[in-house]
This record gives sequence, C-alpha cells and structure tokens, in this order.
Amino acid sequence: ANTKNSVTTIAFYDTLGPKAVEFVIKQTELTSVSCAGQYVAGLLKLKKDGKAQSIQNIISFDAITEDLKNQALEVDIKLYTMSEVIEVGALAGNISLKEPKPESIYMFCYTSGTTGDPKAAMLSHSNLLAACAASMLTGVCLDHNSTIISYLPLAHSFEKFLFIITMIGGGRIGYYS
Repeated sequence: ANTKNSVTTIAFYDTLGPKAVEFVIKQTELTSVSCAGQYVAGLLKLKKDGKAQSIQNIISFDAITEDLKNQALEVDIKLYTMSEVIEVGALAGNISLKEPKPESIYMFCYTSGTTGDPKAAMLSHSNLLAACAASMLTGVCLDHNSTIISYLPLAHSFEKFLFIITMIGGGRIGYYS
C-alpha cells in the first residue's frame, strides 16, 4: 500500500536501540508508526518525554490494552490496531491517493552496523525499479510460478528489492517466523 500511494517507508532494525529510534524519528519527522505491540509503550514514552513530537499515529500489529489507549490519549497520539485500520479501510469506499513519481522517496534505508547516529540512504522509486530492470537484463526474472523465501530483515534494502521484483513478476513470498 505504501509503495503504490507515495508513502515513504522507514524501517527500524531491532538492533538499532532506543537512542537510534529517537534519532531517526527526529531526523525524518516521522508521523506514523506500524509496529509490534511490544514497542508501543516505548514510543508513547518517547513522545511523553518530548523525544518524538512528530508522532501522531501508532498502528499496533497486536491487541492493545486500555492503559496503552489512555497513555496515547495523554500524549495526543491516535493508537490503532491493524484490525481497526482494516475495518475502517473497508468502510471508506473509494479513496483518492497520491501515486508516486519516479523521484518520490520509496524508503529510507538506515544502517545497522555503524557507530554513532545511524546513517540513511534515501532510495527513490526509480532507484528500485532501475535495480529490478538491471537484474531482469542479467537473467533474474521472476514470474507467477516463482516463490522466494524471505530471510533478511524487512528493513534491509536487498529484501525490499526482492519484494518488488517478486511483486512485479506476480510471484509468491514465504516469510519466516
């Protein structure tokens, strides 16, 4: 959905740690976060402590407690579960969204192994499509009969490339858990 609607994705590695998450939120002025339920309280605390002022929405992949809902209200964050987002989306009907341009930023890819603050590369839609086109020219062609196994973290730029090239070809992706 983000890819088709010109929404920039910023993924976090678990190994980055809370200081790096705070840095990335400030640097990117991130407004919405989708995450596992275990991270919601930490994000709310960052906002309460004045370290994540841009955050307006949190979407939890898991159930959320009344206590977390109340904490979110206190810091002016709209807190949803993924189920709630799906329900609201189903009722919304036809929504006009902004399609990306080639120069639209597809994702910020932060490094996980540097010292100091994380560094990011901004990858545009044309960057990723050029990588896909180049791989197809060299014989990496996935189609509707193709299945790949996702084993890299979803924050990894190569994993994003594999996702895009598989979707272009109409293939399937198996995710580990």
